[in-house]
Amino acid sequence: MGKVIQKRAGIQRSYPLLLVCGDHDLELAQRQARQWHAADPGTELCFIENAGHCANMDQPETFNAKLASFLTDVQN
Repeated sequence: MGKVIQKRAGIQRSYPLLLVCGDHDLELAQRQARQWHAADPGTELCFIENAGHCANMDQPETFNAKLASFLTDVQN
């Protein structure tokens, strides 16, 4: 996972990014999400309560509400 989340020279993302983890997700996934968020100011990090690795399936209403809010904020 460390190879996926790393700075890539010359690549600029021109859009905001929502990082989502369940609060019961693997420690590795949570740690990597926190590191990615700390290293990239264009990200927003969200932990969904009572969810594991598939937070969108474990807590779909909460996930959908967070995603809708993020998309609304990005458009404004």
